[in-house]
Amino acid sequence: MGRYENSGLGVGTKGNPQQSLEQENFAQKNNDTSSAMPNYDKGTIDDDKFLKYSLDMTSEKGRDKAIAYEQGLGFNKTNYLVLKERIISKVNGGTAKLVKTHDTEFGPRYTFEIPVTGPNGNTKTVVVVYQIDNDSGIPRLITNYLKKKGAE
Repeated sequence: MGRYENSGLGVGTKGNPQQSLEQENFAQKNNDTSSAMPNYDKGTIDDDKFLKYSLDMTSEKGRDKAIAYEQGLGFNKTNYLVLKERIISKVNGGTAKLVKTHDTEFGPRYTFEIPVTGPNGNTKTVVVVYQIDNDSGIPRLITNYLKKKGAE
């Protein structure tokens, strides 16, 4: 199983079965959009998430993501602001598709899938994960990647 297919944020993988069931039903109870995330309209994205990670061909951890973004949508460090703005538009606008929630010791995480059309004209699904840190209450993007075809 590749690292993109199971980031450890999945629902129903381990732990309390009742909690897993509640998490699985979360999206249906909350309209399946980013408006279900507290303070969704205040979500933040640090540019380094793109420049030093997901679009950085020299990053050990981000290289595979950078290749996928470049080949799949035509995004790279020179045009990352377009990708960032498309993510912000959907998440902060309350229309991003909520697919998972997961509690961590640092705060709750919300996973969204967003259809994005890239500079090359292709439209693909971008997965973004926001975390609301226990001490801030403000959602921040912690990771992003292009969804693999056929991945659930």
